[in-house]
Amino acid sequence: MSLTPPDSWIAIRRTVRDCDATPLPGALRLADLLVLLELDRQPQQAGSVAETLGISPSGLTRIAHRLEDRRLLHRVRCFHDRRGVLLMATPDGVARTRMAYPHAQTVIRAGTTRLRELASRP
Repeated sequence: MSLTPPDSWIAIRRTVRDCDATPLPGALRLADLLVLLELDRQPQQAGSVAETLGISPSGLTRIAHRLEDRRLLHRVRCFHDRRGVLLMATPDGVARTRMAYPHAQTVIRAGTTRLRELASRP
C-alpha cells in the first residue's frame, strides 16, 4: 500500500516527533541537545542559535527557559549590544551534552533509517 502525500507528511512528522521525544541520558531531549551542542562551541545570541538550528525564536525561548531552569544554560547581556542576550552552556550543560551525544546519534540514525524507508515506498 502506498502512502498519499498527506499520509507521508504525517509519517515524517511522527518520526521526527518520536526522535525528539526519545529521552537521552542526562534527561535531555534532542532539541535541548542541539541547542547545547551549538553553544558548546561558543556563547551566541539567541537569534543566531534559532536561525542556525531552524527553530522559531519562541521555540528557542521555551528550550532556553527549560535548560536555564535545569542550570544547563545561562543568559548574559551582550556586551556590544545592550539589547542582546548571549546564551551560554554551563559546565554541567557541556558535560550532559557529551554524555548524551552518542545516544542521540543512535536515535538520529534510527529516525533517518525510518525516513529512508518511507521515501522508498512506491
